[in-house]
Amino acid sequence: MIKNMKLDSAIVKFCREHGIKGKQQHIVLQLLVEGMSGKEMDEFLGIRKGQSNQVLHVIYQKTNLDGRNILFSELYKTALSSSEDNFEFEEVFTQPVYDLYKGDKYLAGGTMQEISETTNVSINTLKPLRFEYHRNRASEGRNRLILIEV
Repeated sequence: MIKNMKLDSAIVKFCREHGIKGKQQHIVLQLLVEGMSGKEMDEFLGIRKGQSNQVLHVIYQKTNLDGRNILFSELYKTALSSSEDNFEFEEVFTQPVYDLYKGDKYLAGGTMQEISETTNVSINTLKPLRFEYHRNRASEGRNRLILIEV
């Protein structure tokens, strides 16, 4: 990966402004800026085929943007408009970040507290959802809640 501190700072600033908190989402944004296709991102990250495009889709939902080119231009606008803001990458990620799904439908993303506030699901209900044993015991129905750390 090419290191461009101004772009890296812009990506961190963009993530903060739009509530993008997952490390994987942050990395996919960096790879997008470098011009990688979805397939190239999947291979580079060693993830299943199409997963980077799913991550981008979640980012589109969070930012209310309609696609890769618009997202790309917004990232560059942030880079051009940012003064010498230098954020440390790890500074953004101080708590575990999760995505909550109901079946295959994305509901919310963020820390447990943020997901709880967004979805009105208590933290006590969310906590067991993050463990593998819950996923194994949960019904295969479309209404099951799944919490995945990102």
